[in-house]
Amino acid sequence: MQAFDVLCRAAGLTATMPLFLHLYKTRPTASKGWVSFLGANKSLFTLYLASYKGFKTGFFKVAIPGKGKKYIFDEENRPKFPLYWTAFPPPTDPWAEERLTPAERADLAVLKTLPDKIPP
Repeated sequence: MQAFDVLCRAAGLTATMPLFLHLYKTRPTASKGWVSFLGANKSLFTLYLASYKGFKTGFFKVAIPGKGKKYIFDEENRPKFPLYWTAFPPPTDPWAEERLTPAERADLAVLKTLPDKIPP
């Protein structure tokens, strides 16, 4: 996710969750207890070759900026999905291009011109 954000900033684009979720889908691994992001409509990056030991035993914080709250909370400020880790997170399918805003579609057009599998 961080590489996507850096790439968008370098290209003068706005990294949004719908744009990220159009390009990637999640596939939880029940036996491992973690979630993988897989390229859905384009593989922008190659996989990391290094293994980060102990990453699964730590915690991480998800910060939701003001603009992103509409994707996480409904009009009554209730979460649209559980905001806690679950042992069996559901897989997600790619965010449909039709659901992207005009600005996100313009940024997507730029991302589509980039080569596949940019090294990290």
